[in-house]
Amino acid sequence: FSHLYFQVEDASKKLELELDLQKQITSAAHKLASDKSVSRFVRKQRRHSFMKAQSKVSIEDFYPYNIF
Repeated sequence: FSHLYFQVEDASKKLELELDLQKQITSAAHKLASDKSVSRFVRKQRRHSFMKAQSKVSIEDFYPYNIF
């Protein structure tokens, strides 16, 4: 029984780390998307990357088990 508890605990910690990492990626993507020193085309690409990263965070907040 305790072995199962540790497996659940490890899985929970792993999910928390993955969510934290994805939030950091989203934050960095937002900073890059806001950079006015690059061309409009590059900003558009970065904005797309930011929106994709942001959607992953919102999905993982509600569905942490990657059912999608």
